[in-house]
Amino acid sequence: MKNKKSIIILISIILTVITIYIIIYFSSLGYNLKSETYEYNGNNYKIKLGIPKLSFMKKQNDKNFSYKNIRNTKILKGEIASYLNTLEKKNCNNTTYYYDRNNNFTILDYSVNNKFIYNTISYSVYYSDLCKTEAIIANKNKLGNTTGIYTINGGTVSIQEEWNTKFDGTFMDNSKVIDTKNGYKFKANLNIYLAIRTPDKKFDTKYLEMSSGTYEIKDDKLYYYRENIELLEKLGLEIKYFSPMKDKEVPNADYIYIGGGFPEIFPQELHDNKSMRESILNAHRKNIPIYAECGGLMYLGEKLENQNKELFDMVGIFKGTSVMTSSLKRFGYCNGKAKVDTVLAKKGQIIKGHEFHHSIFKSNEPCAYEMTKEKGGVVIDRWDGGYSIGNTLATYLHTHFYNNLDCIANFLEKGNK
Repeated sequence: MKNKKSIIILISIILTVITIYIIIYFSSLGYNLKSETYEYNGNNYKIKLGIPKLSFMKKQNDKNFSYKNIRNTKILKGEIASYLNTLEKKNCNNTTYYYDRNNNFTILDYSVNNKFIYNTISYSVYYSDLCKTEAIIANKNKLGNTTGIYTINGGTVSIQEEWNTKFDGTFMDNSKVIDTKNGYKFKANLNIYLAIRTPDKKFDTKYLEMSSGTYEIKDDKLYYYRENIELLEKLGLEIKYFSPMKDKEVPNADYIYIGGGFPEIFPQELHDNKSMRESILNAHRKNIPIYAECGGLMYLGEKLENQNKELFDMVGIFKGTSVMTSSLKRFGYCNGKAKVDTVLAKKGQIIKGHEFHHSIFKSNEPCAYEMTKEKGGVVIDRWDGGYSIGNTLATYLHTHFYNNLDCIANFLEKGNK
């Protein structure tokens, strides 16, 4: 009798265990965020993985984490999918990855494999944003740290070739990455200089532009965005680009911004594009706000004289001639105090910037700024510069809008009147 009772109790226990197992097996319990330690480049980092509840026997091998769970395979996959839906989907290498921005790691792969009485849940992870890292590598490989080396009359050359004059556009990627909806942009510094071989086989190097901004590569084409342009876009302006050498006229716009460049290298092309020069002159006459800096000043002047003493017609808003010099005329940070109201500054307002040029603008036009250069809080140099007529301002001073927000507000206000 006792043996019979014992068998009944044992069967009841077994049935209860089986019932509990079946209930657990088909129950959706969700997941817990479990802290794990991940080693990357010799450093340990904390990450949080979404692990289905009732998981046990964790194993870790390098970047792989695995767990056991007795519940139904389909239910476990559903719980993992719920966790992955809380992460950012990233697409690269023709694969979809899941990125946890808060903990800065990427889930490369995951799986749920049935092992008869239990399932094995596996995650493969990568510390940091994998797609961002891949984009950095791809862009560095495409750039090769330079946009290319170009001769005066076009065509690329190598350092080993014989040449007398060349451009070198060095585009240094410093790997500060900006996320966008369609991919990534990269912070960078752009240096453009003219190198001339001297009779003693040495090189006379003249920098034409040094600026910072962001770039992105689309379909193997490089797009470079200076920070002033980016700020204007953030303020809601639609940017329309035009080429003073190739386009027939300036686009229909509320403002015209002509940045620094090297018109002395392409004076003939600028001279020949008469319709563009007339278009900009007409915009000035219509009182459209125009701001030009450095090479832009040279372009808006009346004439440009190159190194061979040849004269070329420019836009002609300002009476005077840009003349190339044999040495650097101005270099470094300086301040400009407005002597009159301009499109950037009201009278008495100070603009911060830098000058860097190998030319002078010979003119009888009155200057718009009192320029000063300081060292240790002491003024070490003074000069006058910049020219303003109507709603047009042209100056050798390169202005960074982020450091002169009042100035960009003045510029935009001029267009609203």
